[in-house]
Amino acid sequence: MDDAIYNLICALLAYIGRNEFIEWVLGFVTIQCRRCDRCYTEPLPSLEDVKSAVEEKKVFNSDCKCNTINYYSPKTFLVST
Repeated sequence: MDDAIYNLICALLAYIGRNEFIEWVLGFVTIQCRRCDRCYTEPLPSLEDVKSAVEEKKVFNSDCKCNTINYYSPKTFLVST
């Protein structure tokens, strides 16, 4: 399932990258903090960053205001618990 979502995300990132208005509207990932449940946004990683993270088997990280580091998958953009 993760691979199907990853392929869709890559296609969407390629599409978004060609249109500045769409990039402005859809250019963010919503993160829900695993500790305080607060939702916040992060800039959408570039297609190159996503592909690189998948190839290197790395995850993205983001800091919440409650000082919790949230890790999320480059394939699905879902926060790891």
